[in-house]
Amino acid sequence: MNMRGGEYEGKRVFRFCCEEVKTLPIHTITLYLRPAVQALYYDCLLDLKPQRIIFNPGTENSEFEKLWRQKGVEVVHGCTLVMLRTHQY
Repeated sequence: MNMRGGEYEGKRVFRFCCEEVKTLPIHTITLYLRPAVQALYYDCLLDLKPQRIIFNPGTENSEFEKLWRQKGVEVVHGCTLVMLRTHQY
């Protein structure tokens, strides 16, 4: 998801928190939003009910992490790109 939607490498990119996204099964959210902006999206992201959220470097937010843990979501601190490259994703 991003703010504009569109397409990337032949795959559809949904507009951030559009209604259609809320109907999809979401396994993992990988977060690239700085903590100061995250609060704007708490409800939208929590409503997606993922199994895991990855806080990339610079996105760590103890308040948001606590909300995820209360919902039983696995919280991971790591770089998604490194995780993909090293088969840890």
